[in-house]
Amino acid sequence: MINDITTLFRESGAASSRLASAVGIRVASTDEGLVELRRLVDQGTIPDCFSTEPGSTVLIDGLSGSGKTTLAKYMAEATRTRVIHCDEFYPGWSGLMEASRIVADSVLASADAGYLRWDWTADAPGEWVSVDPAEPLIVEGVGAVTPASLEAARRRLLDQGRDQQHLRDQRSRRSGYPPKTHEDADIVAIEVRADAHRRQQRALHRDPGFKEFWAMWAEQENEYEASRGKPTVAIWNDLTAG
Repeated sequence: MINDITTLFRESGAASSRLASAVGIRVASTDEGLVELRRLVDQGTIPDCFSTEPGSTVLIDGLSGSGKTTLAKYMAEATRTRVIHCDEFYPGWSGLMEASRIVADSVLASADAGYLRWDWTADAPGEWVSVDPAEPLIVEGVGAVTPASLEAARRRLLDQGRDQQHLRDQRSRRSGYPPKTHEDADIVAIEVRADAHRRQQRALHRDPGFKEFWAMWAEQENEYEASRGKPTVAIWNDLTAG
């Protein structure tokens, strides 16, 4: 990982032990982030996060207001892939940790996958939303990337008939991609971070009602740090353009 990005991530509260194997990029905007991801895929530096093969899953995590939702939107537009936002099933403003478990245990389940949509107006669970275990997915939100969700995403992919030998063969064809075990193949986890002040400005501009919960949510983000999984790509978004 590039030193200045490692420093920025650490200063924003990221645990350094998670970052050693990540590919680090620094961008001026989320638009540029999409372009850089394309470049990394084309170079064979990371697995294809634009794949639409059955069971393909991209997990996008990060801090509030950093641009992860916009990145998911751009990637979905490029691939016509379904996006599931953790905002859809956080069980209220105190539900970040529970939502991280829902991603692994329910959204990415091998059978009967789905989640209870949270009714934010009623502050209560709403209807059940089904997820086809075979459909390509982008799962986005704080809580999306944990060791358990990474394992669930790998299992989801392998359940679609992508055997281990095929994954090893596919990986060996990627020039420049470092050797990894089959468990890491094809699953791309992206973590997006940005300056705290800019994040807050951006998040509150998008949702003024977030203001009274900002400190409470930030505390949960800090608590969640110990549960985060290792990202494939770490993006520092300067939020200075676009």
